[in-house]
Amino acid sequence: MISILRCGFDSRHRVPFSKFHNQGLPHYLLLLIKSPCYFYLEGKKENIPANTAILFNRNRQICYGCDHPLYNDDWVHFDLSQEDSFFNQLSIPFDTPLYLPNISLLTSYIRLMVQENSLSSPHRKQSLDLLMRGLLYSLDAQLHHTATGENKKYFFSFNELRTSIHNAPYQTWNLDELAASFHMSTSYFQQ
Repeated sequence: MISILRCGFDSRHRVPFSKFHNQGLPHYLLLLIKSPCYFYLEGKKENIPANTAILFNRNRQICYGCDHPLYNDDWVHFDLSQEDSFFNQLSIPFDTPLYLPNISLLTSYIRLMVQENSLSSPHRKQSLDLLMRGLLYSLDAQLHHTATGENKKYFFSFNELRTSIHNAPYQTWNLDELAASFHMSTSYFQQ
């Protein structure tokens, strides 16, 4: 069973912001990064774009932060029972920044986990386990889709647009203008 220790959705931090765990954590940490930031990976500072995930393994040094006006992420601290071999089914690399074409789907899982975690339901642990498994399966599927080249010519562009629309639902989106920005006819864009 996957145990959710704590989680946060749409966490915002003013800058300068940094987190440092020299000895790492005794459990796993998944971050869904929604704004540009930096990580120290293998002692080297790397700038990380928005729409990136990183899954930290147990007891690995963690150092990240942000110099931009606002840092925003979703996060889950979790652990597996000793007998659970769930990660063996997945191809998610540890301690590696992973650019995601559709981070909004993954953040939906975390939003639901935060809501479920605040309830005193008799099935809370089981619900959280299922949501976390769904999140990790979805992350793995996105990585597989990207790695196998199954994406079409406009896959990343359309996913970036989808993320923009999800992040700004208050904005007026004009179909003709969106099609023109992709250098497409409106009918082809709709297909």
